[in-house]
Amino acid sequence: MFLLFHVGQVGGSNTNMWLGLIYGAMYVAIGLSVLGIKSPSKAVAVFVLPGILLGLIGSTGGGYWAGLWVPAVTPWAFISLDAAGTPSSAPLLPRLLRLILGLAGAWLLLGAAIFWTNPWAYLLVFVPLPLLLLGHYSGRPWRAALDCTAGVALLVLLIALPEFWLSLEASFAGIAAIAGLALTWLTRSRG
Repeated sequence: MFLLFHVGQVGGSNTNMWLGLIYGAMYVAIGLSVLGIKSPSKAVAVFVLPGILLGLIGSTGGGYWAGLWVPAVTPWAFISLDAAGTPSSAPLLPRLLRLILGLAGAWLLLGAAIFWTNPWAYLLVFVPLPLLLLGHYSGRPWRAALDCTAGVALLVLLIALPEFWLSLEASFAGIAAIAGLALTWLTRSRG
């Protein structure tokens, strides 16, 4: 979200191309992280469809709309994976409704960030700690190391660049990441 918003703010002749490339790279990275390399083709198709549509919209001047989907990409990947193994889509309906309602709340928070910059990005540094305590990373030590390293790198960035602390980009990045975590929790499989 930080890169999408920053490139959109800076502007320039190749802005739409850069927004499309960043969005596409982020979508592929999250897809590989959640779905893996050997995921069912049905899960990949369900996951990729909104990404292709929004990537095209983003590269043709609608980067704002593609960016609003960013907090929902990770939960959508989990829903896509579950949809591939579910014979009927009925159990997925409540999760989709929670995703839509949660995403609407995230959009309101992102809209509020335009008028009220805040240090939300600092909260991201501490997100891996409760996840470690809750056993979220069991069996995935590489993911724990990656998330903790990213948290420390963000803390170093925030200390080294104090003007970043209350920037609009930091507010958007922090709110988008926290909204993504909340949406993933809201839409998790409860069965």
